[in-house]
Amino acid sequence: GGGSHIPELEAREDEASSVRLEMKALTMKNQQLEKEMNEQVNAEVDELQQKTSHLKRQLKQTEEDLSDETFAKEELLKKIAVLKRDDQSKQAAIDDLIHEVDKSTSKTAALRSELERVAAESALKEKRLLSDFTALEKELEDSLATNESLGDQCKQKQAEVVDKTSQLEELRERCYLYHANGVFHIQLFLISTVSLCNY
Repeated sequence: GGGSHIPELEAREDEASSVRLEMKALTMKNQQLEKEMNEQVNAEVDELQQKTSHLKRQLKQTEEDLSDETFAKEELLKKIAVLKRDDQSKQAAIDDLIHEVDKSTSKTAALRSELERVAAESALKEKRLLSDFTALEKELEDSLATNESLGDQCKQKQAEVVDKTSQLEELRERCYLYHANGVFHIQLFLISTVSLCNY
């Protein structure tokens, strides 16, 4: 009766090993899912952090704008409080305030148009300066080229002068020789004449 236990045992072992395999597959699947989840979560966290920092920047800017506006409002409120204390001049002062606001608005507009004008003028100046500079550069190049050709001409003239000088020297030498020869012949002639006369 002991032999009947063996196949049963083997069947159990097979079952156990297939369960183990399933477990391993499940574990791997879980790990993969966990990895994917982590990546997704990290990506979402990054995006949230970026959004948060962007929002923080926006908030800071808004707070700054708001504080500027608040300050301006406080100034106006102070002025208005002064007005309320003095009933008679209230309307006139309110008119003044309105006028001040209008004036400030038109001043801003004027400043902006002035700024635009200056920018355009400066761009034009820059363009003009650039073209002047280009022209100067061209002039310089031309002048350098002229100088070079003048230098060449000068060298040529110098060579000519040297040539003429050597020719002149040669002529002088020749003249001197002719002169010396002439004098020598005259002396000979004189000597022979004197000799004849002495006979």
